[in-house]
Amino acid sequence: MFKDKRGDFHHLPYRPCQLGRDFESFLKGRDQEGLEIITYIYDGKEEEEEEIQSVCAEFLKGKINEPMLPPTGQNLEGEMLAAITVPYLGAVAKIGFHFVLAHFNFLGTEPQFDDIKRFIFTGEIHA
Repeated sequence: MFKDKRGDFHHLPYRPCQLGRDFESFLKGRDQEGLEIITYIYDGKEEEEEEIQSVCAEFLKGKINEPMLPPTGQNLEGEMLAAITVPYLGAVAKIGFHFVLAHFNFLGTEPQFDDIKRFIFTGEIHA
């Protein structure tokens, strides 16, 4: 969690093994002199601490000695970025299809289900 000169907060999500690339992208086009680190939070695993220290060593120098915890009772806003793949959507479609079959009077062989079954099996959308 960073704070800039204007007092705006910026959150850089920690993704194990991707921090180097994420941190470099985050710093591009920002005034690094006016950027202050507020806190960093991770799972507490030794390899994660080492990654944070190695990637951010120059930036952290003299700014923070150890991870800080947000004050008790304070909310910390976060963001999760995740790619949604076609196989994932197929799995969600299959779950929904099976729900319909389990709760309504259908066999699953009806022609109105052909498109959803085709998507589940092939991942292709047929209009």
